[in-house]
Amino acid sequence: GEALTVGMLADGVSEVIDLEETDLENAPSVGGKVDRKAIAAIGKRSGEFIVVLDVDAAFAMEAAAFGAEATV
Repeated sequence: GEALTVGMLADGVSEVIDLEETDLENAPSVGGKVDRKAIAAIGKRSGEFIVVLDVDAAFAMEAAAFGAEATV
């Protein structure tokens, strides 16, 4: 496929944290049309849930939307 350069932009970052492996779980099935391919795991910290993004999968999905292959 054709090479495509993609990037990601965040409006802001409020905190960067480290999570232990024991604080991570597989993303639950929520049904419907939610695509979990870009969710690596769900973390728990201080009673809050944190979505851990699979950056490689997110970029691959974006590239596929444009008919290209992602090279990470």
